[in-house]
Amino acid sequence: MKKHNTKVILPNFIYDLKSLAAALRVHINTVRRWSKEGLPSIENSGLFLGSSIKQFLIEKSKKSRVRLAQDEFYCFKCRKGTLSKTSAIEFKVIGKLFSSQVAKVIIKGICKECGRNINRYASGDTIEKFKKIYKKDV
Repeated sequence: MKKHNTKVILPNFIYDLKSLAAALRVHINTVRRWSKEGLPSIENSGLFLGSSIKQFLIEKSKKSRVRLAQDEFYCFKCRKGTLSKTSAIEFKVIGKLFSSQVAKVIIKGICKECGRNINRYASGDTIEKFKKIYKKDV
């Protein structure tokens, strides 16, 4: 799900379909779909209060978040947290974090369920945990 910039929505302003779509840079049909999904309108008039729009988008964003366990990756095909095939784990150092000596790493794997490539970014302690779990070196 795309993260929408709720800072452009004025809390005490009333938006119609077109102005809301323009403010958030989405298609007007997206706003119509949100309305069907529960975006509250003012007395079913097709007008929306800015504060209710912000609240709706924040709640929608929270619902779509997936918390991963230490050893999990997010698979975009399965749309959930999943483990990787142990033999497929690969660490790729992509740099150092700002003003420190901690490495930043992409951990690559293959989804156990669907076989798609999966990635996870990590640094510091997370790298050490993955090394222990998957018994691999960076």
